Amino acid sequence: MSVQKPPLLQIQLDDYGEVPTIFYKGEEITNKVQIEFKWRTADDKDQSKTSILIKHYEDNDGAIVLNTIKQNISK
Repeated sequence: MSVQKPPLLQIQLDDYGEVPTIFYKGEEITNKVQIEFKWRTADDKDQSKTSILIKHYEDNDGAIVLNTIKQNISK
């Protein structure tokens, strides 16, 4: 039996103006502040590009910390 790897990023938006549900590497991101996702297809001049930015607050031993996940990938 093989273990299925979770998707890298899942974004669910039920309606405009609502807070999206975000899963990154299989874990739900809570206390979201900013979410950005960009993707561009490759062409004869550039490689395909994916950009992810997730900013959210976390509790770190009683201190509230702004955590940033940022990935810029070209293939």
